[in-house]
Amino acid sequence: MLAEWIAVDWGTSHLRAWVMQGDQPVHALQSDQGMGRLSPAEFEPELLALIDPFLAPEQRTMILCCGMVGIRRKAASMSALKIMGTAKSSSKKEH
Repeated sequence: MLAEWIAVDWGTSHLRAWVMQGDQPVHALQSDQGMGRLSPAEFEPELLALIDPFLAPEQRTMILCCGMVGIRRKAASMSALKIMGTAKSSSKKEH
């Protein structure tokens, strides 16, 4: 069965994906190729290797990703650290 959309949880040690039909998962997929084991050039090929059998070639499929995939870029990591630092310092001032 082809995916209406795909949910992805990509952590440091594992890549997990669920082939979705509406709000129901119809297939669960897993790989040990987490973000910590790959270079940025390997991200797309690794994801496609896992989900390709469930993609229709003539159709766009929405893929919703969460986990470490959003923080892998250095710029995103630095912004997250700055925000966390700001939140900590402002909470100290309030006490």
